[in-house]
Amino acid sequence: MKKGLKVLISVILFMGIFGGLYGKEAGAASNFIWPVDGSHTYSRSLESGHNGIDITKYDGAPIKASAAGEVIYAQYHSSQNGNGDYGNLVAIKHSIGGVSYITKYAHMKSGLKVSVGQWVGQGTVIGYLGNTGDSTGPHLHFEILKNPANMWDAKNAHVEPLHYLDQNDQPDESAGDINKVVQVTNAKWGIYSAAKDGKWLKDLKTHYDNWILVADKVDYSNSGTKHYRIRMGNDIIGWVAAEQLTVKSTSDYTVKNESYQTIGYYRSQANSSYINYEIPPNSKVKVISETADMYMIEYDYRPQYILKNPPKRNSEEINEFNVIKVDNPKWGLYKVPESGTSNYKEPLSNYDNWTMVTDKYKWVNGTKMIQVRMGDDIKGWTAAGQVSNVETTSLAIADEAYTTIGYYRAEANSNYINYKIPANSKVRLISETTDMYLIVHDNRPQYILKTPPKITGEVEINKTVKVTNPKWGIYSAASDGKWLMDLGTHYNNQTLEADRVAWSSSGKKTYRLKDNGEVLGWAAAEQFTVID
Repeated sequence: MKKGLKVLISVILFMGIFGGLYGKEAGAASNFIWPVDGSHTYSRSLESGHNGIDITKYDGAPIKASAAGEVIYAQYHSSQNGNGDYGNLVAIKHSIGGVSYITKYAHMKSGLKVSVGQWVGQGTVIGYLGNTGDSTGPHLHFEILKNPANMWDAKNAHVEPLHYLDQNDQPDESAGDINKVVQVTNAKWGIYSAAKDGKWLKDLKTHYDNWILVADKVDYSNSGTKHYRIRMGNDIIGWVAAEQLTVKSTSDYTVKNESYQTIGYYRSQANSSYINYEIPPNSKVKVISETADMYMIEYDYRPQYILKNPPKRNSEEINEFNVIKVDNPKWGLYKVPESGTSNYKEPLSNYDNWTMVTDKYKWVNGTKMIQVRMGDDIKGWTAAGQVSNVETTSLAIADEAYTTIGYYRAEANSNYINYKIPANSKVRLISETTDMYLIVHDNRPQYILKTPPKITGEVEINKTVKVTNPKWGIYSAASDGKWLMDLGTHYNNQTLEADRVAWSSSGKKTYRLKDNGEVLGWAAAEQFTVID
């Protein structure tokens, strides 16, 4: 803010020299980062009413979220309710260690990068340093509120931001056990067996660049450089200089109760191939970030993903279509979802590497069971962890001018014919060879020619059509027929029967038309809309 006596102090972000001048609040401090990267200057107002710090950097410098949280305000703010003119303002609500905080970022340029209701991770760019509102030059006004009644509760909730910032290099962090989520963001050196006189183990950047890990201990080298011991679950990786890491902001979360199964995944995809292990009901975890349907959490010293809405341990049968590949067969196929000797049919390994279809699933005591089939042949139920879902795209089968045959193998051989696929069918494309597609039609993976053979002569179709674009006449034959009457004059917007299709000598698709069973003649198909 512009008024009042200010003491301007130039600081280099990585120095942390104010640790002794302003006492830092333990716990929450390590969860906030400076909203402006690199070297900058800032000022603290000595007048009453200035509830934050003003950070000066070049005009247009990126402004980052100091901690992870939900955006609760993102627009221009004019003077009102006893508050000054903040200009373009963003406010973010955080939950850290069971404590509620709000951070405010004022005077930013137009074109804010976030919107109300959006969840942002720590370090997400939310806008750019500017000079809007009650401001005399480009700068960022930054506030932190603790346990506020609302975002304007500065009188009761305002805290000194310097108590919460610049923690990565504070020298007064005592050596010992910690539990921090960290990301490798500035890898320059190696991983060592100890902070003091440790043996070089391997290069940090080569093996863990941009990884999110857990730091469980802090110690200092003989020269006083702070080191963290990093790990992934039970795997102790080693000691690294702390300045190569960024401490991630987290919030507390309790996983669901015994009625649900919470699975940890290595990737942000609830796929059996990425399963880590089941997280016990009601476990306390730390949320690092989130996607639309998953949280990235830290549990048992391991960053991993969990579903926001995990499945119940037991459920009804649920219809869900997926193309699958049997890539890890270990157990059997059963007549019903509940496995048992009397329900056993055959080993799933009989179909190792097969591409198949599943159309139902059911959770049974925490295991997802799926029904596997090939067309009308239901093979049985098996545990989902033995298969992988196969991505597919939509594909339209050729029209009535062509004969599309499905084959069991990638070879157009009469010995492998499955059946004829109806013209214009919508199918799912799995993969392709030089001349064939592997598709799914009628719950059956099969192969079709990319260029099927063309039909000559008439084909029976029995469709209902409506005259919607009459341009020509009705003729006595599909090719070289005699003109009989004008289509639009006699049948515009009327519904007729099309019982056959053929192609004229010029390649134009034509229908043979009937009206109440009486044959009218042939007309170009583009003049009609198919009703059914």
